[in-house]
Amino acid sequence: MGVDLQLKLSSMKPNLSVGHSKLCDYVIDNFNHIPSYSGSQLAQSAGVSLSTLHRFIRLLDFENFTAFKFAMKSDINNIETQKHSGVENPSDRVFNKVLRSAKLAHQSLDMKLLGEVAKYISLSERIYLLDFGEERLFLDYLENTLRCANKSVLVIPQISLDINQLDHKDLIISIEQTGDEEAVVSLLTRSYSTNAMLVRFSNTVNTQIQKLSDIDINIAAIADGNGDEYRSERYLGLMMAIDVVSDLVRDAQASVI
Repeated sequence: MGVDLQLKLSSMKPNLSVGHSKLCDYVIDNFNHIPSYSGSQLAQSAGVSLSTLHRFIRLLDFENFTAFKFAMKSDINNIETQKHSGVENPSDRVFNKVLRSAKLAHQSLDMKLLGEVAKYISLSERIYLLDFGEERLFLDYLENTLRCANKSVLVIPQISLDINQLDHKDLIISIEQTGDEEAVVSLLTRSYSTNAMLVRFSNTVNTQIQKLSDIDINIAAIADGNGDEYRSERYLGLMMAIDVVSDLVRDAQASVI
């Protein structure tokens, strides 16, 4: 399957409509055969309308179906050339490694759970982002998205949460990879009695914090083991999960406006 177009298709899939997502899956699964299809054959095989196919092609920035098929043929030929040469240059090796990680990360996304997170964000009056000092990049991104959606957001160190101020209209979001820390578990156990919602993004499993969470977005499921590739998959998975939630929140805000 073509590397350039494969990455483009995989990266855009989380934000596609139902029809476009269905078509995208079919193209990915049957990439090498599609250059021999006509437009009507592809639409019928994928179970979508011809107009859906044309809109999908424009989303990919192709002028028409012919240009789309030409790009696929080019990618297929490039892959075959690499196979026969038996040589993979360093940039291609890194690219393919990231591509494999991105595919695994994408497959790990549970859109239903992420939609639930976005719903709770929309309904909550106050949102507390727990700062563990580990995932500050993702925390800052989520904070900025929530503030742009006019949500009341507080970023606080994990053990500085004042549970006396919490009620059922509040949402606590934790982005961490440390597993159980006694002080944090104690704090969240006490906050559980306030009926505030707890959403957790993490790469650890079978922890007390996971059991206390109302929604657990667990990135650990996408890979086993350690090393650079595992870390790439985990970070890409976390990035995609946060990004999808952020897009859903922005979409909800736009529909209100």
